[in-house]
Amino acid sequence: MLTSLHIKFGNEEAVSMKSETLLIQEGTLKTIQNAREYNSLRKKEFLLKNRMKKEISGLIESIISLEDDLPEEDLNLATKSGNLHVNKGEFLGLVKESHAHLFNKTPSDKSNKKDNDLDKELQEIHEKLAMLGRK
Repeated sequence: MLTSLHIKFGNEEAVSMKSETLLIQEGTLKTIQNAREYNSLRKKEFLLKNRMKKEISGLIESIISLEDDLPEEDLNLATKSGNLHVNKGEFLGLVKESHAHLFNKTPSDKSNKKDNDLDKELQEIHEKLAMLGRK
């Protein structure tokens, strides 16, 4: 058997509750708006970074092709301990190796870290909820 329970609020309480509800809705809508704006900015950033990466890799390729067209010479590099004699080909190999990390990043590593962090946070929340349920 279902029975109805009615609670009577005073005028001030009803107005206060309504205003709090509206403030919560306003905050939620602002949060959604900010999230959408953030997502659009992230997309623009990604496109710009991608374009910049392509341009930089093109510049590096053109520099390497120009250097390959130059005659082979020995480079004398001055160091703190003295002079270092390096072949041009060895020097270019060192340059390529030192800058390889700029183009070999994998975004999946970052997303896996983020997923693991979110899973940990969710696990902690579930544990806290379980503890609250026991009390």
